[in-house]
Amino acid sequence: MVAYREERDTERVVANVAALLEVRGDVDTVLTAATYVEDHGFTPFDALHLVESDGDTIVSSDETYESFAPRLDLKAVEDE
Repeated sequence: MVAYREERDTERVVANVAALLEVRGDVDTVLTAATYVEDHGFTPFDALHLVESDGDTIVSSDETYESFAPRLDLKAVEDE
């Protein structure tokens, strides 16, 4: 998140940190999310949400996910 906020190369920062420190959890998930941040303009939270959804439907009003995963639009649900 700091790399994103400071407009650094998020993917590179995450890869370098993972090489230098012991990372708890799944490094590949974080690296994949960092790629979505750099290549597609996702926020860190949205990128992690997408990666962790693993192809399942994402419940969100955010159109960011539209081309990447099935999405249940909260705005459409509210209108029903």
